[in-house]
Amino acid sequence: VKTNRGIFNFDLVVDASGAFSLLNKNKKLVIGMEAIVKRKILPDINLFFDKSFSKNYFGWIIDVNGISKIGLMDEKLKISEFEKFLKFFGIEKDEINEIYSYPINVGIANKVAGKNFLIVGEASGFIKPLSLGGINFSIISSFLAYKYIKRNEIEKYEKAMKRVFWKSLKIGNFLKKVFHSIDIRFFKPFVPIAKNLDPDFLY
Repeated sequence: VKTNRGIFNFDLVVDASGAFSLLNKNKKLVIGMEAIVKRKILPDINLFFDKSFSKNYFGWIIDVNGISKIGLMDEKLKISEFEKFLKFFGIEKDEINEIYSYPINVGIANKVAGKNFLIVGEASGFIKPLSLGGINFSIISSFLAYKYIKRNEIEKYEKAMKRVFWKSLKIGNFLKKVFHSIDIRFFKPFVPIAKNLDPDFLY
């Protein structure tokens, strides 16, 4: 492995570097931006599937004990687009306590295992298509990596990843299309249910 600190030799490389993966040549980044606002904007968890703000993903406002987390993510998201989202909810700059941005890799690697390497977690691109949640998938893929490294059966990791995640990925991609094509008013009856859900359990 060639790095800025020199060249290192390993028997096995496990790439767990998230959106900055060196082994996934099929990376596709979605940009997320989130601001912390020192007041309650809306109660509970609120998701916004509005193409005027995010063409392919969504925005959110989450109330945490009177402090709001307001965010937006999309491909090639610009700060000006995020500022438009904040302005829509009447948020002034002096109300923002903190603002940060982060990339999320949604490009699935053509190959997640080889003779001397494995790719796990977000680095592999195996994350939830709708919510872009990656914690649950990362834990599972790390367990699979441990299992097959211990057995010295690295070649089986690739098949195991597809067997475990492929169905969830298909369902997630279908739901993503549904949420972006149906009038959002259709989902209002489900709001009381959604309030009690952990967002990371969304596909």
